[in-house]
Amino acid sequence: DTHTLEITLVDPLPYFLNFLSFYSFMPLPEHLFQDLQNRGIDPDLWTRPEYVVCNGAFRMTDWRFRQHMTFEKNEYYWDAVSVKLDRIRVAMVESATTAMNMYVAGEFDWPGGSTSLPAEFMDHLEKYQDFHSHPYLGVYFYWINTEEPPLDDPLVRRALSLAIDRDSLVQHVTRGGQRGSADLVPDGLAGYEGLHIPVYNPAKAKQLLAEAGYATGQDLPLVTLSFNTSEGHKQVAEAIQAMWQQELGITVELANQEWKVFLANAEQTNFQICRMGWIGDYADPYTFLELLTSDCGNNHSNWSSTIYDTLLEQANQQHDAEERLRMLREAEAFALHEQPLIPLYVYTRTQLIKPYVRGIWGNHQDRHPWKYMWIDESFDPHDLMVKARKNAYEDGQVPQ
Repeated sequence: DTHTLEITLVDPLPYFLNFLSFYSFMPLPEHLFQDLQNRGIDPDLWTRPEYVVCNGAFRMTDWRFRQHMTFEKNEYYWDAVSVKLDRIRVAMVESATTAMNMYVAGEFDWPGGSTSLPAEFMDHLEKYQDFHSHPYLGVYFYWINTEEPPLDDPLVRRALSLAIDRDSLVQHVTRGGQRGSADLVPDGLAGYEGLHIPVYNPAKAKQLLAEAGYATGQDLPLVTLSFNTSEGHKQVAEAIQAMWQQELGITVELANQEWKVFLANAEQTNFQICRMGWIGDYADPYTFLELLTSDCGNNHSNWSSTIYDTLLEQANQQHDAEERLRMLREAEAFALHEQPLIPLYVYTRTQLIKPYVRGIWGNHQDRHPWKYMWIDESFDPHDLMVKARKNAYEDGQVPQ
């Protein structure tokens, strides 16, 4: 009927249902754009509160650019009876430290968003009961321009990867519960077993560098590592710079760039090495492996392989789930042997949530539908204090 959407796939797509949950597939009324055009209004303004059409649990009622957005319960939502919140105010705060301070001051109930808590405060914050941490479907990595000497040699690229102490990086620099990893695909995705590539072997790194014709790192031309302005990115870059200097004797120059400049350079592969991260769009290994396909617009490495492309294409035509995963692992192993990028660690999300806020659960994609959130008005802060003191007694931190 006219209210049923039918989709016919040309090829098998094992992750199709996961794929449909991605934001790009959220429905929009086509007539909205035509109506704006007929009224002489730029259709690109469809997200403004006075024009936008919402089919979710909330509708936008106010938007002050770079300040805040206000959402109110959508009385036309199909399950409005289950929605417990009447109103949500979202503040725009660029700095994670500022957001944390506003939370402590009582201005936020939940500093959500895509940014974790500042690493320098982690040791202090994780002691509190409103601190939460969970694995996140994302990988932090460095792109390598594989056409730029001396990085056009896979031996050099692999040497750089093996000279990085990822355990030290996550324990002493990022400090947010991240897991050091040299794999592109995080564990736990649809039964996918990671490669668990060795993450630190400086002796092997020196050997590979020598095989590439560089007896010492000092023989290697100057290498530049680019990152966008952020204290966290800077700290990681400085740590990697020190490791490459210490283990291989390589001189690395750091290039701190504003976001727009950095993004333009990344898209044009105008760099030698640059920091990047990827959050899985859907819960399947292909969301990461697709990054290295020849026709992927997000492949900024200049690396291309018909072997890799064919492996992924054949894997996605497989009806046998286990055989498909095996072929995907084979493709990942092939790509990482070529090392067009250097994975560093798997993300975690760290958050502060007021104890009276309910309906927020940690999950790999860090998605928290507002529909299920509510404020527990019966919450008594005294109960939390009693529980904290009881735990302190049991841990021997407070004399009885």
